[in-house]
Amino acid sequence: MADTGTNGIDGTLRRIEQRLTTAARTMIEQRAQLAAGAQPPAPSDAEALANVKSRLEIARYALNEVREGNLISDADPGAHFAWLTAYVRELTARVAEAEATGGSVAQLRTALQQWAKGDGADPGRLVAALVDTLVARERQRVADAAAAAQALAARQAAARQPRVRTDEEILQEAIRRKRAEAGPAFDPDQRRLPGDVKSVLVVNGAEYHGANGRGGQLSALTLALVPQLVDRLEKWTETGCAEVAALDRYLVQANFGSAAAAMTAIDQGALRGMLIGTVCLYDRTAHHPGTWEVRTPCEQCQQWLKRAGIVAYTKGARS
Repeated sequence: MADTGTNGIDGTLRRIEQRLTTAARTMIEQRAQLAAGAQPPAPSDAEALANVKSRLEIARYALNEVREGNLISDADPGAHFAWLTAYVRELTARVAEAEATGGSVAQLRTALQQWAKGDGADPGRLVAALVDTLVARERQRVADAAAAAQALAARQAAARQPRVRTDEEILQEAIRRKRAEAGPAFDPDQRRLPGDVKSVLVVNGAEYHGANGRGGQLSALTLALVPQLVDRLEKWTETGCAEVAALDRYLVQANFGSAAAAMTAIDQGALRGMLIGTVCLYDRTAHHPGTWEVRTPCEQCQQWLKRAGIVAYTKGARS
């Protein structure tokens, strides 16, 4: 593999490109704009003469590089020096003669073509290959610039789009809000106060809230469904459960219609992956407001949550 550093082929080609005049650059850029394999349109006399001078200019710069020991390709640099010397000598003489005598550009091109069929065959092929290489480099630069512009536009478009929060992020924010709420009034005669356990079920970005002690507010659908999912292990009722209340809000708004329809959806995995989080008020006394803490679901809720495939958020939970 050829060296692509400062003293390698890539460095040589960069130096040649940097020294090109406007006319030579224009020739390279115009050829780079052509489709691969396409022939350029017939140039005018002025354009044809400019192209000849541009090729001569490229050959001179390449000869300087080879003279200084730098490579222009992987081939023999000794042959390059001889061919480039012949090319520069021939084109310089022919261009000077045409300009001095007012000869037509067509005659100049014919003379150069005849030379390229004889002694100038190898020099002509070398310079043609060098020009093709410079054209390919320019074409690649244009493609790279277009790709970079497209990537930048995509990044800018993405930056303008609001980031969609995940269900877990939505649930965490809902839990933070609930922990900041005031608790229910203190009642020394009640172990569990209505509203001192609060749950949030998050489904595709939507929140469904529930609290304990809702009593008869649960739907008939939920009251019929939950007993099918739970084996009671302790004194527990659906109407006193914040998690069930949050589930009820979802089932009603999702319009399942019946416990049988909801059970079918559960069996088909429709609820799998939903998230639920619960906070409970701890250490509340007549002289202390207590603190809201994340808690793990009770044993009954763990049963129906597992059966439905709903995931409980328990990070930092207090048992």
